[in-house]
Amino acid sequence: MDLIPATGVLGVARLLMAARGNRDHGDIEAAEAAYEELLQARPHLLSLELELAAMRLEHGRLDAAVRQLRQRLSFAQIGSDEERLQLEALLLEALLRQERWVEAEPLLRALWARGQARPHHLLALARGLEGIGQDEQALAVLGTALEGDDLDPEARLELQLELARRLRKLGRLQKAIDAMGLAVLLAPERLPLAMELTELRAQALIERGEEALAREDWIGARRAFRSLLDLRPDDTMALQRLELLQRLDPARLQQPPVIGLEDQIPWRQYAAERLGQFSRLLDRLEEATAPEGAPPAAPPAP
Repeated sequence: MDLIPATGVLGVARLLMAARGNRDHGDIEAAEAAYEELLQARPHLLSLELELAAMRLEHGRLDAAVRQLRQRLSFAQIGSDEERLQLEALLLEALLRQERWVEAEPLLRALWARGQARPHHLLALARGLEGIGQDEQALAVLGTALEGDDLDPEARLELQLELARRLRKLGRLQKAIDAMGLAVLLAPERLPLAMELTELRAQALIERGEEALAREDWIGARRAFRSLLDLRPDDTMALQRLELLQRLDPARLQQPPVIGLEDQIPWRQYAAERLGQFSRLLDRLEEATAPEGAPPAAPPAP
């Protein structure tokens, strides 16, 4: 459809009325066409650029908004600093709504440097930093955000949860437990958070127990798996590991009575045999509890 020529003041006014009328009646494609023709005739009218971008964001046309705003921001001469900031704010909103954290990261850094970043900006910045592999900086941003005294309870909870989950992902389980504990204190009525904290504690105990087993620290392993059983009384792994550890009770590994030197089994050989039995029992139990369809474990070395 041919639009009203926008060569004169009257034509611009009529074209603007058409753009806004189509927008208000929900005909977004027609409104976009009118705005774009209007901007071709009057490219210096930045207010119209902002109006078009805002309309696209409101109606979920985010890709088009990103293309438009990036093109405008690439111009050497845009207008005032305030107008540039408005364009950047709209571009940032479009990127965040699409969860394009890495692309949003430079804009978020600029906001943070100017002291204008809000909690949701800092949360997004942490995700952007994680996306480019800067985990320590992401943690620092979250820590800085949580130091603010003016955070509303929901924003503080969201930041605290992000910190706990990021620490867990990085394998820093004790710090993750501490952070999740604070989150639970912020919202004690939210049962899923308490369950998540329990899972974190269980994961830490399992890792501690397995590490103790690898070191042949039977006492430390037993302590960890007993704590796991206290936390989750029906935990299958805790029950299995404690049953197997019972077979390695130090009282059962005492040197056999000496009948004669020729009949005595050396202590190290005897202990090695018992440890081999333990390892084979572990393998069999793990095979028995493996999910259906999982590949069989490799046979033990002779």
